[in-house]
Formats: sequence, structure tokens, C-alpha cells
Amino acid sequence: MAAMPPALRQLLLDGGDISPQAVRNALPALHVALPIGTNAHVLTREALLSVSACAALRAAIDARVSVERDTVDGAADYQLNLSVDELVALVGAESVAAILAVGRELDLTSGGSGRRPLPLVEAFVRRYSPETRPWHAFHQDRAAVTVNVAISDDLSHGGGRLIGLFPNGATTFEREAGTATVHLSRTVHGVSRITYGSRYSLICFLGEPPAVRRELVRVEDEDGVVSDEWSRIIVEP
Repeated sequence: MAAMPPALRQLLLDGGDISPQAVRNALPALHVALPIGTNAHVLTREALLSVSACAALRAAIDARVSVERDTVDGAADYQLNLSVDELVALVGAESVAAILAVGRELDLTSGGSGRRPLPLVEAFVRRYSPETRPWHAFHQDRAAVTVNVAISDDLSHGGGRLIGLFPNGATTFEREAGTATVHLSRTVHGVSRITYGSRYSLICFLGEPPAVRRELVRVEDEDGVVSDEWSRIIVEP
């Protein structure tokens, strides 16, 4: 946090407003790929996931959370990685189809043909709290489209807001459980500091496998017992 440009540090720590010029001045320090996308290329879909689906995802990560080093900032991630089959089992096939459909809708409204394949290449649930993962630094995702679904109400915790950085300034997204924020993966975004409670979200990457992703791999221990485990796979230098 101390290494961030002051304007971005203010956003993540305090959730305050900063000027569009301050955003543009701070972007070079983030070493982001341009163009970053505009807030016209963001879709909001309320109730994309049902109340029961959100509860199932929260219960799943509370029962099986893993703590690895995040590829963005190296902090502990507190997340649950999900295969497509596991996601379907938790939220239902119709909900997964809705996630894919809204990704295609964004692609179409952002100048795409609407016909290119946008498969689900990675999915995980994140949990934030003041004691564990208090914020997430500004970053870009390594995919084509990101579907970020709040699976807890923003009003149930302090801070912990999704913030996007755009050429015309910063936008803070206020969301209820089940509401999806769908954006181009090159959109610069982060999560402000959470001050109390727990924040949960489902992240789905569509279209292009990220350079570093988690996949199920089959491993055999010294006793010959074979099992599937999540591993971080690097697909490019």
C-alpha cells in the first residue's frame, strides 16, 4: 500500500473521490496495458445469482478456503478455486449459462461480433475481512471478460467496495448479493479496505486463459494414492 501513488492509496484506504486527472496521472505507476476500457463497457446485472446460490458459495469457501499467494500483489488470497462442474453443482447449470450469456452481451456491446467463443476459463470465490484479506490492489485481469458477482451485500460490511478506474475518473460499485459487474478484463479495478464484517465475491474469467491460472492436476503421493489438487499453472513467461 505504501508504494502506491497517493491518489490510489486514498481510494483504497478511504474510498474517497479523486479527479479524472489524478487517475490518469496514477496509471503509469501501475504499469497497466492500454487501452484500459471505459465505464461504458461495464454491465450491471442485478440478481444474476439467486439468494440460495450466493449462500451456497459462501458456505463452500468458509468450509474449504485455501490460502495461496495472489498473482497480483503476493498477499494471501483467501479463495476457493472451482472447476466448471463444481460451480454448476453449487449454483446450477442455468446460473452458469447466465454468466456466460452476460459475458457475450458485454463482448457485443464493446464492439465484438458477439459470436466469438467466450468459455469459462477460471472461476473462484474470494473472501475479504480486516484480519485476512483487507483490500485488493488495482490491477487488470488476464482474460477477455470478467464477471464479478457480489455474493454478499455491500451493506453487510464496512468498506470493501469494487472500484474501477476509467479515463473519466474512478467509479465505485454498490452491490447487493447476486449483482454482477461485468467488465472487460483490461479494466483497471481493485477492492477498497474492508473495516468490519466479511465480503464475498465470485470471479469468473471468460474467453482467454490467463497467463497464470489455477487448474486441477492429478498427483500421486508416496503411498501411491492418487488425488486431484489445485495447482498454479504458468502458461507463458
